Amino acid sequence: MATGTDHMAMNTVIHNALRRDLARLDAVLAGPLPPERRAAVCAFVPWLVRTVHHHHVGEDEGMWPRVVAKRPDAAELAAVNGAEHEAMVVASDRMVAAAAAYGADGSEANREALRGAVGELASVTLPHLEHEERDSVPVVVATLDNADWKYLEKNYYRKGLSMKDASTSIMWMADDADAAGAAALHSQVPGPLMWFLGVTSGRSYDRDAALRWGSLAGRRA
Repeated sequence: MATGTDHMAMNTVIHNALRRDLARLDAVLAGPLPPERRAAVCAFVPWLVRTVHHHHVGEDEGMWPRVVAKRPDAAELAAVNGAEHEAMVVASDRMVAAAAAYGADGSEANREALRGAVGELASVTLPHLEHEERDSVPVVVATLDNADWKYLEKNYYRKGLSMKDASTSIMWMADDADAAGAAALHSQVPGPLMWFLGVTSGRSYDRDAALRWGSLAGRRA
């Protein structure tokens, strides 16, 4: 059974994937994009936002209430994390709108607006990720037990995800993962399942990633 430490290791994998793709988005939007790549980048943005939002709903509605129920003194920390998530929602909505505009009209003004929205999201996201890893993770790991994590996995983190989104998320987390991230991911996804996903969802993920990122595309762990 996965422990709190295991879950928080996976949390870091998700954080690093988000850091990676915010940097990639900024880099590919630094100059004009051909239509096919522009369409691929703009289609990816709402998927990324939905994936991160699903993760944060699990934290805000599932994880933090259970932590605070056991540790009332963690209420302020939970509130700060929730406020940081709200700031990310506002910036994410602007990025999604800017991606839709750039996807429909590849003008330089729209490209610059999308890149600016990516920078705005990064400005609120990166400090939050550092804050959560530094201050929240130790409290969460020390507070929740295996029964809590089993409940959260069933009722929040896995609930509401389609098979396609779940498998794509695993490929996304494996994309260019470092050694620690790869170890965390492979400890949670059985080898035969990872192999199956790699030859099914992985192939389409790799094609899409190569199209949107070009030379910045990584290699799945």
